[in-house]
Amino acid sequence: MGDRQNRNLGYGCGNGCGEEHGIDRRAFMKGTLALGAAGALGLGLAACTNEEQGSGDDTADEPENTTQNTTPARIDEVLECDVAVVGCGVAGISACVRATDLGARVIGMDRALSVAGTNAVSTVGFYGIANKEELPIQYKQLTEKSNYMLNITFLSRYLGIIEDLAANYLARGMTIMTQTAYPTEENPGDFGVGSVIFTTGHFFVNREGDRAAEYEGLLESCDGLDQMWRTEVTGLIVNDGVISGCYAQDSDGRVYQINAKGGVIVCTGGFVHNAEMVSQYIGNTTVYSYANLFNDGAGIKLAQSTGAQLGKNFALNCSEGGGLNHKSREFNTYLFGTNSISRSPIIGDVILNRRGQRFVDEGVMSKKTAMFCSEPLTREGGAFYTVMSQKEIDTLKTTTLFDYVLQRYGFAFTHPMILMFFAQDALPNIQEDAETAITEGWCWKADSFEALEQVSGLANLAATMQEYNGMCAAGVDTILYKDEDFLVPYLEEDGPFYLVEHDFSAWSTQGGIKTDAYCRALDGDSQVIPGLYMAGMDADNNMVPYLFGGTAQGFALGSGYLAAEDAVKRVLG
Repeated sequence: MGDRQNRNLGYGCGNGCGEEHGIDRRAFMKGTLALGAAGALGLGLAACTNEEQGSGDDTADEPENTTQNTTPARIDEVLECDVAVVGCGVAGISACVRATDLGARVIGMDRALSVAGTNAVSTVGFYGIANKEELPIQYKQLTEKSNYMLNITFLSRYLGIIEDLAANYLARGMTIMTQTAYPTEENPGDFGVGSVIFTTGHFFVNREGDRAAEYEGLLESCDGLDQMWRTEVTGLIVNDGVISGCYAQDSDGRVYQINAKGGVIVCTGGFVHNAEMVSQYIGNTTVYSYANLFNDGAGIKLAQSTGAQLGKNFALNCSEGGGLNHKSREFNTYLFGTNSISRSPIIGDVILNRRGQRFVDEGVMSKKTAMFCSEPLTREGGAFYTVMSQKEIDTLKTTTLFDYVLQRYGFAFTHPMILMFFAQDALPNIQEDAETAITEGWCWKADSFEALEQVSGLANLAATMQEYNGMCAAGVDTILYKDEDFLVPYLEEDGPFYLVEHDFSAWSTQGGIKTDAYCRALDGDSQVIPGLYMAGMDADNNMVPYLFGGTAQGFALGSGYLAAEDAVKRVLG
C-alpha cells in the first residue's frame, strides 16, 4: 500500500525474504520541536527466561536495554502521527488495523524483529458470539459466572465489536473458522460459551498455515502505518497530565521523539518473563513460557510511571498441554517430536505436589485442560509430578491419546487445543523419551512406589498412591471427589512405575493497569489519564481465575480495537 512504511532498521524482515525495508523519514518530519515535555520512565526489567525459550530467531537477538530516567539527552529525529502503538502482538496489530481503517496515521513499535517474534503467532482461538442478538446472553453469562471480576463496562463494548473485527480479518486474508460450543446436559461445554471463533495455524506446529505471514499481510494492508521493529519505547511524553507521545530508541541507538496527537496505546504482553513481578503479584512460581522474551512488564511499568493504577486481578495462564521441564532439551509441548512423556498431565495420570500429595482433580485436566487448573498449579509453586505405569507407556506407543483416554475412562477429548495438537497422535518414542528424561534428571523409575519414593526423594509418594488405589477400589475419591470413571488403579502387575516432574508452562500473565470501558488508563482516583490506553495483557480486563476459553486473546483483540477507536476520535472526531 502506497502510504504504508516499514521500518526494519536495516535488518531482514524476519520471514526469510532477505530484503531490507527502508522508510522515507521525511514523510514523518514536521519540523524541529522544542523538548518541553517531561519524559516518563519506561522500565525494561530483566526477564525470567531460559536461553532456549522465546518465539524463535526473531526474539533471540534482542536490542540492548536503553531505559532512561529522564527526557533523553538527545533527540535524533522527531516523528508525527495520530496514534502511537507500543507492542505489536495480538492487541497491537488490532490497534494498528482499526486506527488506520479510521483514517489515522499510526506508528507501531516493537522490540521484536518482526511479527514472527510476537505472541500474535502463538495464539489460536478467541471468544466470540455467533451473532449480535446473542450479546445480552453472553454478557450475562460472562459477568455472572465470573462473579463480576472482569471489566464489565469493557465487556459489553467488546461483545458488540468482536464479530465485526473477525469479519474484517477474514476479508483481509486471515484464516478463521467458527466453532459453536453451546452447553448441553451431557457436556456442560468446554467453556460454557455460545460460540468461539478460531484462527487456524500455530507458530510452533504450523499444521494449518503460516500465522506470521497472515499477520504480516494484515499489516501490509494498512494504509498510513509506519512499523518500527527492534525499537524500544523508553518513556512517555507528558504535557500537563496528558500523554502526547513517547520516546523510543532503535537497535542502532537512534533516539526518536514520537508525537501522537490521539495518544499512546500500550500493549506489550504482560510480565510472564519478569520473575520479580511474577513473585510480587502472583507468588513464587517457577514459570517457563512460550511467550516472547519481551513480555517483561515494561509496558505496565511505563504506565505506572505516569500515575496509572494497577488493577486487582492477577493470574498465570497455564498452557493446555500442562507442563514441561527446564532440565529437558525440549521446551514446547505443542511441538510434535518433543519429549512425549511431558504430555502425561492431560491424560488423567495421578498428579502430586512437592509434598507428594494430590491437589487437583486429574480428570479436569483431561476434560478442561491445565489452562483451567492454573490456580491450583500456581498455588503449588509451579512444580508438580505425574505417576505413570509401564503398561500405560507400552499402550501409548501405538494408541493415540484420544483413543487411550476413551478406552481408559470412557471420555472423548472435546477441547479444541487438545484435539488440534495432541489427541491425534500416538507416542511411538515414549519409552526412549522416558529414558532420556531419567538421564536428564526429571523422571525416575522403580518397581514399586516405595522404591520410587526412595529414588526420587518425593516424600509421601508411596502412602499417597496406596491411599489412591484404595479409593479406586471403593469407587469414591474422598479427597478431591474426582469422577469415578477416572478412578483407575495402579496395579502391581502394571509396573514398573515412573514419576515425571513438570514445571508450570504458561502462555501469559493476566493482570495490569485499570482501564475504563474505552481502554483508557485510570489513575489512583479512578480518573482517566488522557491519551494513555492499555490493551491486551497490560490491561486489567480479564477475570481471575481463567474461566472462559478464548477470552485472553479475544480481549486482546477487542481492547486494541476499542483503544484505537477512542484514540482516533481524539484527533479526527
